[in-house]
Amino acid sequence: MITEEKVIYQILLESKLLSEEQLQRLMADVGEKGGGIGQHLQQLGYMDEKQYISFLIKECGYHYLSPEQVELDPDALKQIPPEVVQRLHIIPLRKAKDTLAVAMCDPFNKQVLGELEKVTTYSILPIVSRQQEIQQLIAHYDEFCADRIKPQAPGLVNCEGLPLVKRFVFDSFVVGKGNEFPYAMASAVAKAPGESYNPLFLYSDVGLGKTHLLNAIGNQLKNQSPPVKMMYITCEYFNSQVVGAIKDNIIDLFRSTFKTFDMLLIDDIEFLKDRNKTQEEFFHLFNSMVQAGKQVVVTSDRPPSELSVLEKRLRSRFMGGTIANIDPPDLETKTAILRKKNTEMPVPTDVYHLLASRIDGSVRELEGSLNTLLSLNRFTGEDINIDNAEKVLREMGY
Repeated sequence: MITEEKVIYQILLESKLLSEEQLQRLMADVGEKGGGIGQHLQQLGYMDEKQYISFLIKECGYHYLSPEQVELDPDALKQIPPEVVQRLHIIPLRKAKDTLAVAMCDPFNKQVLGELEKVTTYSILPIVSRQQEIQQLIAHYDEFCADRIKPQAPGLVNCEGLPLVKRFVFDSFVVGKGNEFPYAMASAVAKAPGESYNPLFLYSDVGLGKTHLLNAIGNQLKNQSPPVKMMYITCEYFNSQVVGAIKDNIIDLFRSTFKTFDMLLIDDIEFLKDRNKTQEEFFHLFNSMVQAGKQVVVTSDRPPSELSVLEKRLRSRFMGGTIANIDPPDLETKTAILRKKNTEMPVPTDVYHLLASRIDGSVRELEGSLNTLLSLNRFTGEDINIDNAEKVLREMGY
């Protein structure tokens, strides 16, 4: 993804989208008035909004998301205050480790990027979208936040955890040779929690489906009658709850609240590193739940034996359960994932095979390559073919 202004100017000139004279006028306007490159391209009449977004997708490697494609991450919403969202005309989309994906009209607006740097410690990953589409999301932003991040009264522990990702269900998970065992174990836990595979420890590299399986367990049990009382959280969320409970002197209430649940689903346990108090609280919670026959499912990016950042006694507890590794999908499985992911338009078989053969590892990146191809077609009308697929892969570094 291209981020430097001077490179963008060079591409605009070399691709003959602007003449030398027009480029000089654009650079002068941006330098004098500030704002984003796209804003000035439109004000000067050189490009309309659709043409600018097409340019960003085709030439600069950016991704586009329309409102109907966006499933906002509640953890991301917490990173930027609502008043900043309204003022900057942006939408926080999702958070992953040290990166926050944010939908915005122009990834080259220095004022917007500068203000975001002041309100969050996360690196900003711009995702482009139209003014009108972002406005549609902003119009319902308060309602959305209220629905997913319910305020809690002082002195009370937030006992709802994080909302499950509705699209992560067993039916949407593509099973192949590399994930048959973890899929079977997750399915068994969803059918009979706390009986045979407790705790269940799922691990894999980033983007291979462990969070999908974790949510699939929760979604199946949530929809059954009567529903299982469960808590779905990330390790970061659990840590913030522990820190808040200690600060507010309600750690006993915190412990008793968590123990009321019949199931605990916790993602990315490796982030418990360097947090001794949080590890201690998790150890006692984990022990009490498993001993009471309550189901615990944990995910990580590595097996328990390699989690040297965790206390030995905690690693030992994990190793006493069922451990399931999700291996990278083979070519056949990756092709099946792409076919299942695409519900928009026909894609040639050779394009599916090219993407599947070149992208190793992350299913997330595999799906991202398809999303970019579909965006190219949606905005530019270009065919989904081998040549455009090769271009997308080059931009992704494959």
